[in-house]
This record gives sequence, structure tokens and C-alpha cells, in this order.
Amino acid sequence: MTAGTTAENSIKNSGRDTSARLARLGRRARQIAFFLATATLAGWCAVAFSVHQEGVPLYICWAVVAAATVSALVLKFRGSQLGWSALAIMGLTAAGWYGSIQPSDARDWAPEVAHGVTARVNGDEVLLDNVRNFDRAGPVMERWESHGYDLAALSTVELISADTDGPDIARHLVRFGFDDGRTVVFSVQVRREADETYSPIGALFRQFEVVLIAATDQDILRAWSSRLGDAMHSQTLTLSHEQRREVFMSYVDLAQELAERPAFYSSLTQTIATTLLDIARQTQPDMKVNWRVVLSGHLPDCLQAMGAMADAGGHAAHMASADEPARPLPARSGSDARIMRD
Repeated sequence: MTAGTTAENSIKNSGRDTSARLARLGRRARQIAFFLATATLAGWCAVAFSVHQEGVPLYICWAVVAAATVSALVLKFRGSQLGWSALAIMGLTAAGWYGSIQPSDARDWAPEVAHGVTARVNGDEVLLDNVRNFDRAGPVMERWESHGYDLAALSTVELISADTDGPDIARHLVRFGFDDGRTVVFSVQVRREADETYSPIGALFRQFEVVLIAATDQDILRAWSSRLGDAMHSQTLTLSHEQRREVFMSYVDLAQELAERPAFYSSLTQTIATTLLDIARQTQPDMKVNWRVVLSGHLPDCLQAMGAMADAGGHAAHMASADEPARPLPARSGSDARIMRD
């Protein structure tokens, strides 16, 4: 055998070895990808079922997920292409079940969120129905009322914040003020049923609907101040009269949309922070939103960067100057049009 033939054979063998190694790496990568996809889908199903089922039905659902997961893994690691088919069937079945969960407006709601605000608009005159005005001076007395507002007299828009879990997490309200001293406060809230408690995990898996609450200062600020005290503070948005009107009407549109088409609450996409930023983008289309919107405590900074709030010296100063509690609760105005509900 000549030296040339030996070298040629060596090159061929080296090429075959390289191809074999690449093939093994490819198989290993596909196996890892399959395992990760299966584990992710199984984990998602297990959590989703735990949110929407309980007792024996939950255990049955978990058993079905476990059986489907094991079957898919066995098929795959025996070399059968049916593993991916089994995983696809599992995913489509889970998607079909999850898609069947629909939001509703007709449940046994917790008293605080029993009614979402709706509106009737006639030019600049807006009549808000289902404005919450609970009497909290003693035992809570539920009151849902109708209040009329003149948008020509809309004078201020304020962001009221309460820092709840450190500097990055806050809750927000939006208060509209009018020339006659009257106000109305809007809040995007989780709509819990009477026997439910809030769960961050549930909020990611369609457990709760979303509701837009309109309330008086006496109602919502008194409830907040009793729980949060000096953690509350407010800042005025720097908007023109036309922009203030557009922001108010955007909340009216949101109220009507939710009344016609109930929606699920999402702790990632439907909060007062994201809603306010969506509205701000409508009034100023060239506004740029950055990462801070993900952290609700940075909403004032984000609005300031977008030009919708006066410079308060950045987030640190915003926190340090949080010595402006919500204004004293105003006297009840006799000019409100009211419809009492038991």
C-alpha cells in the first residue's frame, strides 16, 4: 500500500469520525430539546390545572398529564418519531382546554368589585354609572352611584401611587379633577369572586377577570390610606386640556369595552400602569416606552421620560419626596347626580 493511499484512507476515516460525532451531537441536541419541551408543557399543564381544578378532578388531571408525559418520553427515547406526535397531541389538547376558559361578567363577585363603571356620553357631558362610594366611616355600607361630569371643566389629571413592596413595586390610581373641586378616581383592578383570594400565579392563568373601578375620594382613598398611610403620594401629569380629555375618554372607552367584552386580568399586561401608558401613547404617539414599565414603581419615571410628568428629580427623589399624601377628603357635593343601590 502506497503512502498516498494510506493518507487518503486516513482522511476518509477522519471524515467519517467527524460525521459520526456531529450526528451524535445532533441526536443529543434533539433529545435535550424534546425533554425541555416536554418538561415545560407538563409543568405548565400541572400549574394551570391546579389553578382551575381542585380535589379529585385535579388529581385526575395530574394523572393524565403524568401518563401523557411518560408516554411521550418513552416513545422518543425508544427512537420512535411518535414521541413528537404524542407531545403535539398533548399540547393541542391542553391548548383546547385552556382556550375553552372564557371570561364572564356574571359571577358572584366580591362586594368591592361587584360593578364595573359604565358611561353615557353626550358631547362634553359624561354620566358615569356604577361609581363606587362606599361609606367606610363605620361598618362598610355599599353604595353604587351615578355621577355626572362636564369635560369642559376637566382641570387636572393626577397619578396617585402607593409603594407596597419596595421601591420597584407600587400600586397606582388616576384621579381627574374638575374646576368645581369634584374628582373621580379610576383604578384597574382584579375582579375576584366572593370566595376567592388574589394569587399572582392565578393572575397568569386566567383565574381572574379585570374590572375598571370608578370611585370617589371618600371611598377609594380612605380605603387606601387606612391600609397604607403615608406611603401614598400624588403627582400631577403635565397634559393639555385636550390631552386630559382624551385620557378621560380613553378610560370611558375601556369601561365600555369591558362591559361589552369581559376580559381576563393579567399581572403582566393589564394593570393601571400599562393602561395609563397605553393611554399616554394615544395622546402622544411619539412617546417612547422603556423597560421601567415592567416595574410598576418606576411608572412616574417612565411618564416623566415621556414628557407626561413634571421633573421630580428622578425615581429616588420621587420616593424621597413622597410627603404629599392624597389631598384631604372633600366634602360630599350635592351637585352629583346619584342613583343609590342596595
